[in-house]
Amino acid sequence: MALTLVSEKEGTSYNRKTDTEYVYINSTYFDDELQRKVHKRKLIGKIDRDTGERIPTGALGRPRIERPAYGNAENGAASSQPQATTGQGDCGAQIDPQNVQAVLQSMSTVTANVQDVLRSIGAVATELSRMQKILETIANDHTASR
Repeated sequence: MALTLVSEKEGTSYNRKTDTEYVYINSTYFDDELQRKVHKRKLIGKIDRDTGERIPTGALGRPRIERPAYGNAENGAASSQPQATTGQGDCGAQIDPQNVQAVLQSMSTVTANVQDVLRSIGAVATELSRMQKILETIANDHTASR
């Protein structure tokens, strides 16, 4: 599908339920295959009611949040798991590596239990389906004998 940009304009839209005015880029393209114009609209922000200034939204407009990289800072390698260290957590509580291991073990047990329950639910669903077929057969035989 080949699209050719025809025009691009900025516009606003007011939402009465949230009492918010949103800012969009309205784009018009010409679709060569369909031989007609196609309209697209992309949200780029909203208007602050008090100041009247535009507040960017979306991944491109939001300010980036600095997050600590996990792993060894010396060689720049990052791992997918945070390293267990003693110290203070975000809430101010002391973090003990042994407690972390206990929590991880508990989560592993819970995960195994959930998987067992899901397997049991699957078995029950299979049995219910089998029983439904039997009941339908009985009902069909009963109505045919009348």
